[in-house]
Amino acid sequence: MRSILLFIATSLLAACGADEQNNPNQNAANGSEPNEQGSYINYLKTYHDQYSDFADASSQPLPQTINGDQIYWDIDAGSSEHAEALATHIGFMSNALYNDQIPRSWDKLFVLEAFLHEDIETVVETDGSRVTIYKTATSPCALLLIQTHASAVSEEFFATGDVSTDHSAAADTILSSAACDSERAAALTFIDANWQPVL
Repeated sequence: MRSILLFIATSLLAACGADEQNNPNQNAANGSEPNEQGSYINYLKTYHDQYSDFADASSQPLPQTINGDQIYWDIDAGSSEHAEALATHIGFMSNALYNDQIPRSWDKLFVLEAFLHEDIETVVETDGSRVTIYKTATSPCALLLIQTHASAVSEEFFATGDVSTDHSAAADTILSSAACDSERAAALTFIDANWQPVL
């Protein structure tokens, strides 16, 4: 079993959203190699239907909220190659945020993740074709963010391969919630300085 500790505000899905940084419609060639930024998103888009929930192979991976502050994924990637590509992509996203970069700066949800990245710890483990992911939030705002992002990753990315949807409205909903009262002012200032919507 290989375990990777990542400190990120995303995931996948974190999970899985670093198509070209500022252009949701620009795609690198599909294949087993990362794109020029180091992302495996095009590989994952190509093979999205190979990933299933470990407990139910007929379902796309489904995130669960556990322990009151964590999102948990248990994924059957179909092969060790697919598992490593997913783990590597999550590492790519983590490194981008850790180095103050904002993947998908056109999507306000990802900009909010960049703002909150120090409030989320991600652990990824691979064991053959199995990938387990634990995302732990240290604030109610960060928990709401990772729940929202995980839902989008499951329902859009793993279900259909879609990485083009703009989740800016979801970020607005998160920021308007009581869970984000203490972060709101600073988060809005950060978003105002860093969000690059596609017009």
